[in-house]
Amino acid sequence: NRNNTYFNNIFINGDKWQVDFHNPTGDYQHHQLRFLRNIIYFSNPDGILYSIRGGERSMPMESDYNLIYHPKIQNFKIIGLEGINTFNEWQNSGFDTHSIIADPLFVDPENDDYTLKPESPAIKLGFKPIDLSGVGIRKYIKK
Repeated sequence: NRNNTYFNNIFINGDKWQVDFHNPTGDYQHHQLRFLRNIIYFSNPDGILYSIRGGERSMPMESDYNLIYHPKIQNFKIIGLEGINTFNEWQNSGFDTHSIIADPLFVDPENDDYTLKPESPAIKLGFKPIDLSGVGIRKYIKK
């Protein structure tokens, strides 16, 4: 997928990594991916924030204004780029410079309610809450 913009998404508890940027075919130099105003929330102590498969050609064109939260970790792991292994190094390279590390203030994440409280710092970053009541797997009733 090239020239995509991912915004206003909530990523919850990815297994190995939270976000995987990759350009597997290599048939174009950069894929012009933009990753903006998303919430990334995870608790795996070995979890990796960003995996970049394919080296520099797989890096996003832009990644910023995201809210990232882990209850115990502040400097997240980045894999796949030479010289960039931590979130601090990622920011120093020009990505996620306006992103923040903070609790997104979900209403009840223990019971899968990822509605944001009105005082959520994600809203200050420009995240637009959506009605989640119809999102996800629902029981199909045959008529």
